[in-house]
Amino acid sequence: MAYGTLKVDTITYNDGGSDVSKTIASLASAAPLANPTFTGTVTVPTPAANDNTTKAATTAYVQTELGDYATLAAPALTGNATGVNLTLSGNLIVNGTTTTVASTNTTLADNLIELNSGASSNANDAGILIERGSTGDNAIIAWDESADKFTVGTTTGTASSTGDIAITTGTLVANIEGNVVGNVTGNCSGTASGITGGVVAADVTVADEASDTTCNVVFTTAATGNLPPKTNAKLTFNSSTGTLNADVLTQKIGGVQWDVKDVYWGGTNTSMNHGSNLKGRCYGIGGTTPIVGGGWTAGNLLTLINTSNSDCTITESGCTLFWSGDGTSGTRTLGGRGMCTIYWVSSTVAYINGGGLS
Repeated sequence: MAYGTLKVDTITYNDGGSDVSKTIASLASAAPLANPTFTGTVTVPTPAANDNTTKAATTAYVQTELGDYATLAAPALTGNATGVNLTLSGNLIVNGTTTTVASTNTTLADNLIELNSGASSNANDAGILIERGSTGDNAIIAWDESADKFTVGTTTGTASSTGDIAITTGTLVANIEGNVVGNVTGNCSGTASGITGGVVAADVTVADEASDTTCNVVFTTAATGNLPPKTNAKLTFNSSTGTLNADVLTQKIGGVQWDVKDVYWGGTNTSMNHGSNLKGRCYGIGGTTPIVGGGWTAGNLLTLINTSNSDCTITESGCTLFWSGDGTSGTRTLGGRGMCTIYWVSSTVAYINGGGLS
């Protein structure tokens, strides 16, 4: 189909019921529909806020949308800010009343953690609180401001508690080095170089028991001072029977160490007054020997041996000696090489018997 040619200077067309005239010259300078390039100022309608179509966005629309976002320089955020990973290259300052960290693990590179920072004075307990839920009261490691001491224990207090928090003393399991000041209860083990500035308790809590058959007897190397205890398996106590067991028991009498299984021999003295200081011993006698009463107790023994071939006399002095031979009391004669034993039933009454006695 062949087209003809129309030569005009102006074209008039109907635009919504109104005639619009365009010169042919103005149409030659119009931008193409495909990939047009505009010059000067282009004005288009401004879409409504949050429009999500392919309409052209005016500068007014862009400014409205940017108002919903924080600026890069000193942004002011409102509401809840949510992110995935956040890395800060500067300082983080958090203002408010509560900072909640809900991470599974929290690691800090700081060597020191400062609590109650910036306080000019303090009346609140401070420390680390461990929430235990239904298991029990919260655990706490705290500085007790009112007592001016550190304390470990449990509490019903929470992170919002202030002032003097009620803390029930707990148990601390640890090895302690250095000086310990105050009272120590319970069992202690290990060694100590000494106790200074304090008082060693004069009373020791004991209990009557009858189950251990081998209890060690404790001794020290001196009578006073802070000394380590000494024990030896050769000296034990059977609390079940009340028996003290020893390989050898000795006593020092007259400068001589004697086995207690033996009877101490005091030698011969013809003029000795035999009083209660000689109990449990054996002496040689001769001539006249007074037996002095007083100071004896029931169960005491005294053995006498006449170390000569001549008779010797045993007299009473403030006591009564009954002879088991005939039940009479009074002065007795011990024949040469005779031996007798005196057994006391009170401080002044005793019984005497033996070989060569009359």
